[in-house]
Amino acid sequence: MQAPDHATLLGGMSCTEFLQTHWQKQPKLIRQAWPGITSPLSAEELAGLACEDQVESRLITINDNNYQLAEGPLTEDHFNGLPDTHWSLLVTDIEKWLPDLSYLLTPFDFLPAWRIDDVMISYATDRGGVGPHVDEYDVFLLQLSGRREWQIGKKTDNKALRTDCNLAVLQDFKPDQRWVLEPGDMLYLPPDVPHHGVALGNCMTASIGLRAPLVNTMTADYSGYLSEQMPNRYQDSELEPVEHNYQLSPQALTRIKTQMLDLVAKEDRLAQWAGEFLTSSNEVETVQNPLDRSVFLNELKQGAKLTKNSWSKLLYHHNDNDLTLFADAVSYSIESTFLKQIQTVCSSTEFVLTDLSSSEDEIIDMLYQLYQQGSLILEQKT
Repeated sequence: MQAPDHATLLGGMSCTEFLQTHWQKQPKLIRQAWPGITSPLSAEELAGLACEDQVESRLITINDNNYQLAEGPLTEDHFNGLPDTHWSLLVTDIEKWLPDLSYLLTPFDFLPAWRIDDVMISYATDRGGVGPHVDEYDVFLLQLSGRREWQIGKKTDNKALRTDCNLAVLQDFKPDQRWVLEPGDMLYLPPDVPHHGVALGNCMTASIGLRAPLVNTMTADYSGYLSEQMPNRYQDSELEPVEHNYQLSPQALTRIKTQMLDLVAKEDRLAQWAGEFLTSSNEVETVQNPLDRSVFLNELKQGAKLTKNSWSKLLYHHNDNDLTLFADAVSYSIESTFLKQIQTVCSSTEFVLTDLSSSEDEIIDMLYQLYQQGSLILEQKT
């Protein structure tokens, strides 16, 4: 399906204007952000996927304002006997389980790739939903089929949840805006905006979620990384005699703070850590019994296709003469002259060797390592 250009997706706004006026600031309703879009899955296909092992899914039913949650993998028993209304099915990581659906992310390429988490597709019967809630990340809600009303509240510090259900449903939700979305319409919501989606008849919605790691998690991980790389000990060479030796003095606290800040401020290690941290993946596994390098190279020369593992996360860092590719928490240093080739590897879903315009050993070695660790999949020609 033809993806819209940025101007259409953002309702006539430029990417810069959208980021400056709405990104992480205020909601934005965009009519016909993706004209002509249709649901890539039927309700039955989505239900079938929800029954697969390892697929994260949720089935939520509503009965007299009581919410009940069943988590996947689901079974036929979960679907047998469901009422005609007031339930919804949600499946996450759709573009990873079904790589052909990655086109849903194509028009969002103006955002950093590491911020894009996944596509979740939800099917809801009339009056179905997940209850009023807040998300701690940015989200684009794209209507694929049918109609859904979105009720939007104002940001608030009151995030108290109901205690009578096992869902994160807000206890006190007061909407101040209501919009009905039809196929092709899209709603952008920044973090912490209370919202409640209610299906008006059967409908399907795609949620493009933007991940935002916790800063304290990143700080702790970076500190641990630096501790391994640079195990510096506390220093107090300017120590003076103390009167009360059990006192934790202001001077000691100042030295501790200064030395901690000095450690995390070492920017020469920041890119290396960030690239590995932001591309970490638990889903990519090393290839068992990989082809020998010579056989691998011969396959590439014969036109075999390399496909990016749908769970793989790739980034690169380019600074002066340094170029590093990060693939699933593993880093590869390579000559800066190969920047265009690295960009192709990162941005392409699939490619052949000729797409890289290079058969240099350094590129071959890198591709072979990415193949061995499972980041790239070799599709041998039959």
